[in-house]
Amino acid sequence: MIVLILVMFLPVMAVAQGTVEFYSARIQANGTIILSIYWTADGSGDVTANFSEEPGLVKWDTGLLIGHSCYYVTTKPGSALDDPPRTAPDADYDVLIADGNGLDIFGGQLIDRSATVAENAAPLIGIVPLYGPITCVGDWSVVIAGAGAGGQGKITVLFR
Repeated sequence: MIVLILVMFLPVMAVAQGTVEFYSARIQANGTIILSIYWTADGSGDVTANFSEEPGLVKWDTGLLIGHSCYYVTTKPGSALDDPPRTAPDADYDVLIADGNGLDIFGGQLIDRSATVAENAAPLIGIVPLYGPITCVGDWSVVIAGAGAGGQGKITVLFR
């Protein structure tokens, strides 16, 4: 049996502090939506981006994420081995992915990220440590702090 996987890439730049590029790929065989966020920190080591600050992101956000559930994230620091080479962020940089109400989707798990290895997390539901998918409603945002001037990395968020 042959399975055909169709992938659609939508590059979009967001108006942000620092630089952010969003790329999404929908894998139609299983319905997974992969959101890749490439970032570069500004001179203060920070990045801030709202998914709908750019008109293209409003369409992207409502067309692909609203009603889908986020179930996994990976943060990967930049490396000289990347193609193209990217600058590693400072150790213990912080990532916040917040929903439309400003709530931290990952419950603080993306604090103190490694500057050398990729790390994973699942959404945190409620105060009691319970992990599972969270449905995307409203406008989500990404904030990165303490990455060092020019620090770079990639955040991959999976939705279904």
